[in-house]
Amino acid sequence: MPAEIAAELIKTAIGLFFDVIDILISVLPNAPFAVMLHGLENSSGMDVLGYVNYFIPFDFCARCINAWLACVLAYYVYRYLRDAIKDYRDKHKI
Repeated sequence: MPAEIAAELIKTAIGLFFDVIDILISVLPNAPFAVMLHGLENSSGMDVLGYVNYFIPFDFCARCINAWLACVLAYYVYRYLRDAIKDYRDKHKI
């Protein structure tokens, strides 16, 4: 009997928690960044982005960062597998 009461109390508390969260979410605006993005459309520097891109090749920078992250990921996978194999061999005395 006390377990059923505790379970019902927990269900009620969880329901109230989610009701409060729903109320808080309904108070927030739908798109908080819409005003800022609308301000960018009104020529606030976006028209010179092409000229900046001429001196700083952002697409090349993005490709280099992507390649670097792939290499780092490959290194971490290699290191994890190397350590796992070493631990397995040490554990089983192979």
